[in-house]
Amino acid sequence: MKRFLSLFCTLLVLCAALCATAAASDYDAVAQELSAIGMFRGTGESFELDREPTRAEAAVMLVRLYGAEEQARADYANGTIAHPFTDVPDWTAPYVAWLYTNGLTKGVTETTFCSADVCTDLNYATFLLRALGYQDGVDFVYSDALSFAEELGFYNAEVFAGPFLRDDLAALTYQALATGVKSGDTYLLAQLIANGAVDADAAQPMTEKMDAWYSLSKRLREEALAVECNTVMDCDAHLVLNDTVAQDMSMKSTVYTALIDDGETLQYAEVTETEYMGLPATSAIYVKDGWMYTAVYLCQMPLAQYKNPFTLDSIDEEELDADGETVALSTDGGILALEDITVENKSGNTVYTLIMGNVNLEPDVEDVSGDMDLEAMGEIISYEVEDIKTVYTFDANGQLLTSHVSYSLYVELVSYETGEPEHMCLEAHYDITVTYTAWNENVKIDFPDFSNYEEIVEEEYA
Repeated sequence: MKRFLSLFCTLLVLCAALCATAAASDYDAVAQELSAIGMFRGTGESFELDREPTRAEAAVMLVRLYGAEEQARADYANGTIAHPFTDVPDWTAPYVAWLYTNGLTKGVTETTFCSADVCTDLNYATFLLRALGYQDGVDFVYSDALSFAEELGFYNAEVFAGPFLRDDLAALTYQALATGVKSGDTYLLAQLIANGAVDADAAQPMTEKMDAWYSLSKRLREEALAVECNTVMDCDAHLVLNDTVAQDMSMKSTVYTALIDDGETLQYAEVTETEYMGLPATSAIYVKDGWMYTAVYLCQMPLAQYKNPFTLDSIDEEELDADGETVALSTDGGILALEDITVENKSGNTVYTLIMGNVNLEPDVEDVSGDMDLEAMGEIISYEVEDIKTVYTFDANGQLLTSHVSYSLYVELVSYETGEPEHMCLEAHYDITVTYTAWNENVKIDFPDFSNYEEIVEEEYA
């Protein structure tokens, strides 16, 4: 539940915008930035981002992430470090020897390192966790390294889906450099600069962004046991059919949400009021005393009021997020999708403004557009999200006051509802503001009378 609460307390309206499957060589700019600080180097005339990395290459990266490249070369040259492996090429030997001597690798067997074998995302995430100060067997289990990296915020399974390429290695390294280390209040790149392993001037373009990103990530990951907020969402859309017929649509929703979690029990309330094409509708979800209560009203007339047994073990965090209207957004997508971030002091408040890159999603992407069920309308050809801007405002005590996000959605699809293919284009503009009204002991939930709610087993309304 702590994971759900940390997500819930921030607003990121386009989860899919940060979870789109990356195509090959998406991170050329990232590779260039890493190259500028000596962290990532090409092989000949290019970075060869479209091929899988080897264990030898991953070993070199790990030593650099420890800030020990020069030391490893010097120690290996004077014979103070060595390794027992028979399959390590000369160019990799100083790095593998340093890792072996410092207990950071044991190889695959006592005499083989398997230098030419492919390095997987699991292998590399483990390396990165070690560089951040975490120990496998103490802080995490090797088989769960990816999940632990995801908890720390520098790995996302959907972003790094498919074969793990040098492209992905560069991207994962970049995200790890912006991640807080285990031992103190700093992030990995800042630690490397402080230790003299990375030149501060060369890294300045990266640190300007990462300083703000790390500060924001730290604020958003602070735990709270309870939160209450109000969300207002405006959506204006324009639909074109067969290039000739146009229809304008608008939708406005207001959502009241409150959550209290003591680790053993959960109290929850979410009431959504929506006006779509002039018709008011209300839906509500409550959780109290081991029951989940759901109600739906149209034009203030009750359509359904039912209840079901509820336990923390049965919670579905995505389903609890009613109708997709207040979609949770955190920094989990990573710094990769960020084009720019600024921090300002306004009237005693700290304001973070994030500009995200445009996103072209896969045609079979799940619907993330709230009440507009696009996949039910037809076959999606293209799905683009543009002009993504998010603003977080914190008070002088570091408490999150508001989250605001705006973006434009462009969808092209083919519908077969009439039997003949119909070409449809949808353009929608979203503007969503979340105002946080109470935290922790100040959160109180006023529940309605549930005496008229009928118990219905899940199969009856599925």
